Parts: sequence; C-alpha cells; structure tokens
Amino acid sequence: MNTRLLGAWGEEVALKHYKKLKFKPVALGYRSRHGEIDIIVENKEYIVFAEVKLRKSANFASAREFVDHNKQRRIRTTAEIWLSENETEKQPRF
Repeated sequence: MNTRLLGAWGEEVALKHYKKLKFKPVALGYRSRHGEIDIIVENKEYIVFAEVKLRKSANFASAREFVDHNKQRRIRTTAEIWLSENETEKQPRF
C-alpha cells in the first residue's frame, strides 16, 4: 500500500474515532500557504485541529514525537488562518 493511501486510511480511522466521541467534521485536509491541518472537527464546546500520524508500531517512537516544534507552529498558524476565515465562539484544541 502506498503512503498516500495509508495516510488517507489513517485519517479515516481518526475521523471515525472523533465521530464516536460526538464530534462532527468541519474540514478535511485544510491547506494554507503555511501548512495543512488533516482534520478539523467540532462539538458543542470545542473546535479541534488534528494532525494524524500513522505508525506501524511505537517501537521506534510514538506518533506524537514526529510532530516537532516547527510542525506545531505551522499547525497553529494554519489554525489561526482558518479561525480568521470561520467565526466561532468555540474553544480551539490541538
């Protein structure tokens, strides 16, 4: 399976997880000139900006360790752009 298909599958699994938690999808693969946010979902209280990382195992490192400070900064900047284009009173979460 190529990495693009594997990534899409991982994002679908993550989206199903959020749906089970009663979040509804707002945007998938949102892009700005600063970066991309894989999944944006919301519930009554929060708007969530999610980066999906898929790994075969955690033997080398956990998926969260692959989201370094630069990637976090790009996600925050992209989320700020999304929030400036889409008004919401909901608390952002990452």
